[in-house]
Amino acid sequence: MKRYLAIVLGLCLLVGCRQAPGDWVRGPCPPGCLKANLHGADLREADLREAYMEAADLSGANLEGADLSGAIMWETNLREANLRGADLTRASLSGANLTGADLREADLTGADLREADLSKAILVGAQVTQDQLRQAKSLRGATMPDGTVHR
Repeated sequence: MKRYLAIVLGLCLLVGCRQAPGDWVRGPCPPGCLKANLHGADLREADLREAYMEAADLSGANLEGADLSGAIMWETNLREANLRGADLTRASLSGANLTGADLREADLTGADLREADLSKAILVGAQVTQDQLRQAKSLRGATMPDGTVHR
């Protein structure tokens, strides 16, 4: 069963979000809310098309098979997130932290990876171009789509 954006909004209600460092808000996130805390959330197969998650903490989250096409995730923390088979087509991941993220079989067609940290990420079988990867901040230790490890 697909999960929908309401899950993210519901989690925001539960865990809160903050507009500035140390400024946590409980209840419905106000307009322009930044840094939603979804650390470790189970969002498998979630429908998050065109979601706005700027600077959110999705570290360790399970987003396997999620539809994040067109999502805006500038400077989002996706460290060690499971994005296996996720649809990230046209997603804006500029400045995102994808260190150690599992992106096996993910579709990154047209995704913006400028200044994204892909250190130690697993990209085996991912649909991503060399031009996109050249825009990344770091690929150190990443397992590339062809299975080689970037130095």
